Amino acid sequence: MQFAKHGDLDLVTRISGPSHHLLGLVLSPVFRSETPIIERVSFTHPKPEVEPFDPENSLCRDVLTAVHDANARWGTHFGVATIRYCADDPPSVGIYRRLAQALIEHLISEQEATTLNYEQTDGRNDHLLSKRV
Repeated sequence: MQFAKHGDLDLVTRISGPSHHLLGLVLSPVFRSETPIIERVSFTHPKPEVEPFDPENSLCRDVLTAVHDANARWGTHFGVATIRYCADDPPSVGIYRRLAQALIEHLISEQEATTLNYEQTDGRNDHLLSKRV
């Protein structure tokens, strides 16, 4: 899996042979009761198009379940503001749940790696430290 950031959007992609999957999430650090925005992109329409949120849609369920499970597991309180996916991705049961879990694990490990206290370093590379908000 590959991870990237585009503005507020955290992205995870999975390429396995001829198939590919993309999931982007805008997460808030606190739980949100608002309905997430769903954005669809495709090879022919790379500009995001908003579509209605459907709680019965497996993509929506998978992502929200993964975030809920991650919050319970790591004691976080992430909320989902936006979900972006690629309409050209082949259907695969549970793939968006696995992608969301992997993305959140990546974000948590990245956050832990960048929140070193200055007291824990020797000071030579403090200018390289960054804090993720």
